[in-house]
Amino acid sequence: MKKIFTLFTFLLCLTILNAQEIPNAGFESWEDFGTYMEPEFWSTPNPFTSLAGVITVEQSTDAAEGMYSARLETKDVLGGLFQAPGLLTLGNFFVNIQTQEYTFGGGIELPYFVESISGKFKYAGTDGDSASVLAYSFRHPEGEDPDTVAIGFGFLHDAGEWTEFTFPVIKISPMEPDSFNMLILSSGTFDLTAGSVLYIDDLSMSVITNVDELKDDVQVSAYPNPATDRVTFEMTSSSPEREVSLYDVTGRLVITKAFNERKVNLSVADLPQGMYTYRVVSGHQLLKAGSLMKQ
Repeated sequence: MKKIFTLFTFLLCLTILNAQEIPNAGFESWEDFGTYMEPEFWSTPNPFTSLAGVITVEQSTDAAEGMYSARLETKDVLGGLFQAPGLLTLGNFFVNIQTQEYTFGGGIELPYFVESISGKFKYAGTDGDSASVLAYSFRHPEGEDPDTVAIGFGFLHDAGEWTEFTFPVIKISPMEPDSFNMLILSSGTFDLTAGSVLYIDDLSMSVITNVDELKDDVQVSAYPNPATDRVTFEMTSSSPEREVSLYDVTGRLVITKAFNERKVNLSVADLPQGMYTYRVVSGHQLLKAGSLMKQ
C-alpha cells in the first residue's frame, strides 16, 4: 500500500540543530558522496533513495543566480511501490525503506521572528501537482519538547521561467523563537505524483528583531468563517495605527485595510475559494494572526 506523504507529517517530526542564518541559500556549494550529491548544510532523501538507485535532488546549472540551483523531482521507488519527493530541509531526514515512513529533525538556531520567506523557482507539475514550501519557528522550553511559535506555508505552481515567491510566516504563540527550519518539496498534494520537477534558488528570509510579543490577551474576532461576500474583523477597542492584512496560500498580499475602529469589513466576494491567513498589526507590533476560509 502506498504511503501518503502529507503536510501534516511535518508538524509532528521536527527538532533542532545549531546555526546562525540560512546557509547555502543559493545552493552554490555541493558535497559529492559518489553515487549522489547534496547541497552543503541541507539534507535530502538521497542517502536512502540512492540505495534503490533513485536520486530525487540534484545539482543543476539552470540557475536564477550564480552557477547552480537545486533540482527536485518526485520519483517512483522500488518499481512504483511508493513515491519519494524531491525534498530539502535544513535539518535531518530519515527514510525507512521497509515501512515507507519519513521522519525529520533539525534546523538552525535563530532567536528572531521570521516575517516571511522568499526565493525563486521553476516548476512543472504532473497531473495538477504543485510544489510546497514550509517554514517553522520553534522555542525549546527547558526539559520539554519544542513548541511551534510561528508557521508559514505555500504552494508553487507551474512556471516555465524563473519566478519569485514570498510566503508570510504567521506567529501563533506569545513565546519568542530560538530556532527555525524550512522544508521544500517537489510535491505538495496529498498523493505524490512521480515526474513533478522543481528548481529552487536564491532563498532569503525577512527577520524582525524589534517586533513585540504577540499578546495572549488581545482578542480579534473574524466572522463569518467560512465567508462568501465579506469578513468582519472586530476588537474591543479602537487604535489609530492598526491595520489588517489578508494573504492567499501562495503568500501573496491580497487585501490590506486600516483597522482604526472597533470593526472593519473586508470584501472577499472577488477572491477565489480557498484558505487565507490574516495578520492584525499596530505599528511594529503583531497583535494577532489566524486563518479563514473563502467559500
